[in-house]
Amino acid sequence: MLVGNSIGCATSLAIAATYLQMVRGIATISLPNVSSIEELIPKVMGLLLDGLKKICSSRWLLKMLFYFLRYPCVIKHWPKMAYARQEAITEELIEIFTAPVSDRYCIKVFFTMSEAILGLEFYPCIRSCLSKLQIPSLLFWGQRDRMIPHGVSKRFLNYNRRLQLIEIENAGHYAHDEYPEQVNQQLLLWIQTQVLNGYVHL
Repeated sequence: MLVGNSIGCATSLAIAATYLQMVRGIATISLPNVSSIEELIPKVMGLLLDGLKKICSSRWLLKMLFYFLRYPCVIKHWPKMAYARQEAITEELIEIFTAPVSDRYCIKVFFTMSEAILGLEFYPCIRSCLSKLQIPSLLFWGQRDRMIPHGVSKRFLNYNRRLQLIEIENAGHYAHDEYPEQVNQQLLLWIQTQVLNGYVHL
């Protein structure tokens, strides 16, 4: 059983689609689909985009970007974009967002992650992964997700008939953090009725 959020969704899907016999169910929260965007880009524009990615992955540019993004006044804007409920943005949450940048190894992690994300083979093809799955699949989506448009969720239903969509009203990109009780309740019910139903322990 795998559960992922955002990029973690893509990782979970790639694992489930590769090791079909090892996963009995998969739940995703706000699933990004970068591969579908790239498919819509004309080939010539795609080549230009690849060149732009290489430029953006240069260390000197990433270093400048890192020192800009690490400013507290900049970091504090991220929760406001990711969370729909302003009351969910507590001092503790701000600390979670800001604390890592003070670590001396943070810039190395930033380099590695940025270079990987900008790489040509970073994101799996979501459509291909979903179409391979024959296991119970669940997709949570916050109706006020500003990082990944809510309308994207509807497309995924065409890729896999077993995919079940649960929309969380007034939630943003981190629906499981804004409404943990609701998401956990729905997730546990789905696991009991869809994943464990009919499963016999050997």
